[in-house]
Amino acid sequence: MISVASFCLLAVVLALAVWLAIALLELIVRAVLTVGMAFSFAIAIGIFSSSDADSGVACGILAFGLALAPCFYVVSRVRAAQSARKTKQSQAGSSRSRVSLPNEYVEPVSTFAEKALSKAWDEAMRLAPCEELAVAREACAQFMAVSEKEGSCDLNLIGFSVFVRRHVPELVKETGELLELVEKSERVTAIERLTADLITVGKGARDRLDAISQRLRDKLAARRQRVASELGNGWEPFQSNP
Repeated sequence: MISVASFCLLAVVLALAVWLAIALLELIVRAVLTVGMAFSFAIAIGIFSSSDADSGVACGILAFGLALAPCFYVVSRVRAAQSARKTKQSQAGSSRSRVSLPNEYVEPVSTFAEKALSKAWDEAMRLAPCEELAVAREACAQFMAVSEKEGSCDLNLIGFSVFVRRHVPELVKETGELLELVEKSERVTAIERLTADLITVGKGARDRLDAISQRLRDKLAARRQRVASELGNGWEPFQSNP
């Protein structure tokens, strides 16, 4: 019977053998690429160095020998960079698949029905990708969806939705036009002001959504109280916002 120590030792030996095989395969690949690059370089030197065939062959052989080390260095650097890039992409993919923490940027779940608003917020997120702006975008998208529902006669909602449609796309557009003309220091200031303005718009949308939610809570609490009084059951109203 194989003991635990023997099994662990066998696993270590197999892992080491696999690692050595992969390393050897990588070394062979680099060697083949190095020879191919050096051979191409040698042929080019042989062709253009001399019109005499013998001297051209000699120059080519000499160039091949001298080019082996530099070519191996170049091939090794390129292969290492490719490996690092694949590793980074793999880590980025795995991190995106994890559950987002509260302080991480979260992709918005609501969308805009109007292309102009959607394009404006996407451009703003490209200029200043931050969590605060993502939260503002989400609040604005939710508010616009509520304001566009049938039967909405709230003048406050209608007025703010018209304000958002009129000013947000133009605000982003005019900021983008300014960024193309000014220096870096002023570009930073312009993006900061755009971000602050859009965050304020998002807060305005969130305040109106909270007011709607509170009215719905109160309405539902009254209905539940009516149902409870009719049926003789106890009930617990929703907690109101402070």
